[in-house]
Amino acid sequence: MSFIGYIKCLFQHCYCAQTYGTCGFCEGEKKLPKLVGPNKTAHPLPGDWVVMKNSNDTLIKDGNLGCIGGAVGQRRNTYFVVFNVCPTPFRDDKYVSSSGGPAFDIKVGALKRTDQVQDRVFWRWIDSPRADGGRNYTAKCRIWEFDYSDK
Repeated sequence: MSFIGYIKCLFQHCYCAQTYGTCGFCEGEKKLPKLVGPNKTAHPLPGDWVVMKNSNDTLIKDGNLGCIGGAVGQRRNTYFVVFNVCPTPFRDDKYVSSSGGPAFDIKVGALKRTDQVQDRVFWRWIDSPRADGGRNYTAKCRIWEFDYSDK
């Protein structure tokens, strides 16, 4: 690995490995952080996924997953969640963005933590935006539940 690659891996590994358990650059693994608090709650973050429950909607079926977008590591009271993501969300060390739809804002209080962690595929630029400059990688992501009937 080159020096530049090593530096990128350090920054990516620091965030991904500590937050999600894997690094998109070197595929290094660490244990997922322990959930804290009396109810073992944690705060959702961009890059986590939301499973839809009780949607009563033909566009978002029960069990469909949506990706939480936004600035990496930034806690908010409301997140923009894109369901029916196509094909792979973008996630680097600064931002998570996905295409698809429908999409809408969901308040953090409406998201319920599950014990599920799934391997999900993201993509990022290897070094800079250019033709064939992207790379897919797998990261462990927390899954949250959204009950549309409680909206």
